[in-house]
Amino acid sequence: MQSALLTREDCKAWLSDFAEWLHARTPHDPALAGDFLKRMPFIARLDSMLDTEPQCSGAWLLKNISVSEMRRHELFMRYLAERHGIELSKEAKLEAAESERLEACIRHSVGKVWGPLIEDFAYKLSKGGYRTRTQRQYVSAAAALCKYTQVTGDGWKPELMTKYLAKKPGQRGNFGVFFRYCEKYCGWSAPAMPASDRANRDAPAVKRFQVALKKIEEAGELAAVSDIERLIELAFALRPGELQGTSVVQAGNTIYLQIEGRRHRVPKQLRPLVDRWLGPKRRGKLLMLG
Repeated sequence: MQSALLTREDCKAWLSDFAEWLHARTPHDPALAGDFLKRMPFIARLDSMLDTEPQCSGAWLLKNISVSEMRRHELFMRYLAERHGIELSKEAKLEAAESERLEACIRHSVGKVWGPLIEDFAYKLSKGGYRTRTQRQYVSAAAALCKYTQVTGDGWKPELMTKYLAKKPGQRGNFGVFFRYCEKYCGWSAPAMPASDRANRDAPAVKRFQVALKKIEEAGELAAVSDIERLIELAFALRPGELQGTSVVQAGNTIYLQIEGRRHRVPKQLRPLVDRWLGPKRRGKLLMLG
C-alpha cells in the first residue's frame, strides 16, 4: 500500500528492502513496525524531490536535505549507506551543517535595521576565501553585536559597544574582521578592543595553555613538535589542526601567523617556540615582507 504511493522504482524498492534490513537487525524488537512507519514520510519526500534525478547520491542529499533532517532519520540513512553505498563523510556533514547555521544567522537578521549590513558582510566574506565555519563565526558574532549595540545606518551606540566588548573578550578575532569591514565599506570608526590580558587567569582556556606549557618545559629539548603546535594553537585560540594551514610571515623584526586572511602578531615570549615548530624545512618557507 505504501509502495503504491511512490513513483520511483528505486524508492519503491527501498521499502521492502528497508523493512528486511530493520528486521535482520532486531527481529524481536516490539518497536520495529513503528520505526519503519516513522521513516515513511521521509522516503516519500525523497521520492517526490528526486523527480528526474537519475539516482540518489550523497552529494544530492547534502544539497537538498538539511543535515538536521537526516539526523532525525539516522536509521534510514544508515540503511542507505550499508545497502546502497550512499554515505556522507563526517567532513561533508559538518560543512553542510555550518552552511545551514550561516544561512539561518543571515535569515534571522532579515527585517532588522542591521539586516542589510549583515547580508553584505556575509557576502563579502563568501568572496574572501574564508572557510564556511569561519564565515559563520564572523557573521554570528557581528549579528549579536549589532543587536546588542542597536546598530542603525549611522553606526552603533558607543556606550553599548564599550559595554559589549568588555563582556566578550573571547570574540576579539571575530569582531576585528567585522570592524575592518565597517571601516572600509561604511566609513565608521571602529572602537578600540579591550586589552587581551583582561582574561580571567582561571578560565579553562588559560588552564589548558598552562598545562601544555608545563609539559613542554619539563620535556625541554625532547618536547614533541605536536605538543609545541598545540601550545601555539591554544595561545591564539585556534582549533586543533588549524595551524597546519598557517603561513608565517615576517615584516622587519616582527613575526606573524597568517590564517585565512587574519594576521596574528607573535609575541616575543612565543618566538622561540614558533621557531622550534617551524623547524628547518618550514623556516625555509618563511615569507619576508618589505
